[in-house]
Amino acid sequence: MMICYDVFFPEVARELAMNGAEVIALPIWGGNPMLAAARCAENGVFLVSSTYTNHESNWMKTAIWDREGNRLAEADEWGTVTIAEVDLNKPTYWPFMGDFKSRIQRESPIRNSEENG
Repeated sequence: MMICYDVFFPEVARELAMNGAEVIALPIWGGNPMLAAARCAENGVFLVSSTYTNHESNWMKTAIWDREGNRLAEADEWGTVTIAEVDLNKPTYWPFMGDFKSRIQRESPIRNSEENG
């Protein structure tokens, strides 16, 4: 789980993903939805945001985001719930990188330095 202001820092989502998170919950008030999309794309995780923000504003929505940072579902009015079915076993293939999630552990400088002593 990331809480509100955590979305501004890429390290929080990265650490969660490195520790095996596949879905991150993000209760938030306000916030830039592009940052939520970035945290998903950077780490190959799904994100579920829940917000108190007025839905008429162009801020964060109560939504479900996919591994590439796209909104799969979004609550379109105050006090509603949104639902989306996701397949955690389906890899995300990017044309230039292949299966992105499988590369995170292998290419992380933190993990590589720990493995090499």
